[in-house]
Amino acid sequence: MKKLKKKIEECLKTVWTIDTCCPKYHVFWDKENNPSAGQCAVTSLVVQDYFGGELWYCKHFKHYWNRINGLEIDLTIHQFPKDCEPCFDRIKSRNILLKEKNLRRRYELLKNLVCEYLKGGEIMSKPTCEEQRNYVAQIEKKANIIVESAQKVIDKTEEMIKQMKYSTRVVIGIAVISWILSIIISFGLSF
Repeated sequence: MKKLKKKIEECLKTVWTIDTCCPKYHVFWDKENNPSAGQCAVTSLVVQDYFGGELWYCKHFKHYWNRINGLEIDLTIHQFPKDCEPCFDRIKSRNILLKEKNLRRRYELLKNLVCEYLKGGEIMSKPTCEEQRNYVAQIEKKANIIVESAQKVIDKTEEMIKQMKYSTRVVIGIAVISWILSIIISFGLSF
């Protein structure tokens, strides 16, 4: 994870552009001096793609960062002055963030730029968190189908056993009645 985080950190500094920056912060964005300005929401989404975790939000600075396995990871903190510390106000939903069209467009662009930057190395051979979630969902779906099929077989087997018990009872009942009749007939004939 440390190797991948370091690689993504290096990557982001290279691929952040004015096009991935929030339009409100274009005036602060500078490739050389302030490349992380306006990049927090899209960056935290990309980091979540790779590492999972929560999206944290500070309403005072309108700032996003990640919390992963109990650790805060803020790859865009350098956009603020050193004496400025965003505070945690709430966890934000990925789905709600991505409903905003401009943010979704910037996120897709940054995600593709990061992917292109990382392509070809052993790092890309590891599935992203999203790919892992999709794989788990597919496995769960297949497992549910197997469980449903197994339950149908169990139900059918139980039904057949009940029918067999009923059929066996009928056969035994007929055999007993036949035996009793044969005794009665044999005794009746002997009287």
